[in-house]
Amino acid sequence: MTDTLPLEGRLDLTAVAALHEALVARQGGDVTVDLTGVTQMGALCLQCLIAAATAARARGHRLSLINIPDQVLSQCVAMGLSARAIEEGAK
Repeated sequence: MTDTLPLEGRLDLTAVAALHEALVARQGGDVTVDLTGVTQMGALCLQCLIAAATAARARGHRLSLINIPDQVLSQCVAMGLSARAIEEGAK
């Protein structure tokens, strides 16, 4: 079963604890993170997504990103990561 986690707004230092909590609550299966409403992605939240993807893969599950706004994708690329690299746990 895949659980969808919709996110919105600025994913920055103030959002990382809630993001971590939401991802931990969904660690029992596949997770699809819907970034439709995200306006900014900070490094700590990006790191949190990478860690969650790595943990999911270790448990035989998958974390997927969907509906990535161009601005957010550009921010990820500026930090050296593509959506695929994030989903794979940035090996």
